[in-house]
Amino acid sequence: MANSKRRGRAPRRLSLNLPEVKNRRRLISWLQNIAIVLLLGAGLLLAGLNGLFGGLQGSVLSLGGGYAQQENPAAYGEAARPFCVVLTPESGAHYAAAYDGNTVDEAYSLISSSLAEALGSSSVPETVTEERWQQALSGPGVYLDFYFDQPLALLAGWLGTSISGGAHDHTARRLCLAVEGDSVNLYYLRDREGGRPYRCETALSGRGLYALVSGILPNGAAYCFESGGFLNTDPYFLLLQGTLELPAAEAASSQGLISVESVMDALGMNSYLATTYPETDGTRVSVEGSSTLRLEPDGRLRFSRGAVEDEGLALLPADAVELARSVAEATVGACSGQARLTMSYLVRSRETGEYTVCFDYVLGGLPVSLATGEHAAEIHIRGASVMSASMVFRYYSLLDAATSPLPTVQEAAVVDNRGGGEPRLCYLDDMESVSVKWLLG
Repeated sequence: MANSKRRGRAPRRLSLNLPEVKNRRRLISWLQNIAIVLLLGAGLLLAGLNGLFGGLQGSVLSLGGGYAQQENPAAYGEAARPFCVVLTPESGAHYAAAYDGNTVDEAYSLISSSLAEALGSSSVPETVTEERWQQALSGPGVYLDFYFDQPLALLAGWLGTSISGGAHDHTARRLCLAVEGDSVNLYYLRDREGGRPYRCETALSGRGLYALVSGILPNGAAYCFESGGFLNTDPYFLLLQGTLELPAAEAASSQGLISVESVMDALGMNSYLATTYPETDGTRVSVEGSSTLRLEPDGRLRFSRGAVEDEGLALLPADAVELARSVAEATVGACSGQARLTMSYLVRSRETGEYTVCFDYVLGGLPVSLATGEHAAEIHIRGASVMSASMVFRYYSLLDAATSPLPTVQEAAVVDNRGGGEPRLCYLDDMESVSVKWLLG
């Protein structure tokens, strides 16, 4: 009986009619085809997001333009920090953090939240006299010098806030949070207007900021205008006590430390489709579509792109700076050794809508000045694409040996006797050696 039952089941399993089998096979095949299409689509999307297809320009900027409509720069990377922070616990007594990157960063971290609150709550700016501005610098509060004009809206965004007042469209190089009674007023100088001073009321507590700086011990720093002895030197140049001891430095071309494919990907070129060939002088040329990249033996880069479809897309300043910053950090910034990058120039052409964004090297708290007058990176953006760029690839190292430039008081006297100006201490890179020099800003 058992054998008879087993023999009787087999025919029933094979008793399906042929049309039903064919229909099921078609269904399975159809489902498999759909799965293949979905997997292929996912693969293409991932490849595009990783810059494998030139049409995406290596950036989420090209994904429907959504990034271009982003209005909150708080999520963007910080493109600049101050070179100098002065904390004033009482009138005429200053503690200056300058020429040392770690000390400046510590001071900036101490007051950055206060700066954010002041910017975020700033009222409509009003012009004030230079005398009022100098009174603010001499009294209790905080002073910051970024060396280069920075858009206040972007600075606020990097600090995690936003500006709704009239200062939103202003730029400033020098800022001051002045404790005046129970309030804190924001003062700033606009270099693009010849150093015109402005003042904004803020919601920042005077008692809170005073408590923050009151425990700081002055280190004898003073502004030139407070000394009364220098009539031609920049009035806001800082006079420090004693001599300066700074580490010596060296530099070399860093072009060999980064792959050409990485550079192409950062600039939105398709490194898989590009044609690369050498020239007789050692320059390596890569061409992909309308894009041309030239990497010279000495570490200089020249990039240009022809017309693109997204040229009509107008980026907000924060988006343009973030795109430029990400490109600079992925190229010259990725192989700069102990140096970092800072945004030193930003302008938008009214005629073409093109942004020009420049970055320079910073080493040990000092700006690096290339003797050729070039920037570390100069990037031109139109629409949502990098249209052209020039870069100088350099690798910097700080050495154990120390160097002592002329003390600030003596340098102020030299500048004053020679007709005036603003002394600025920097590392001067002449492409063969690096030295600490006072230059006129």
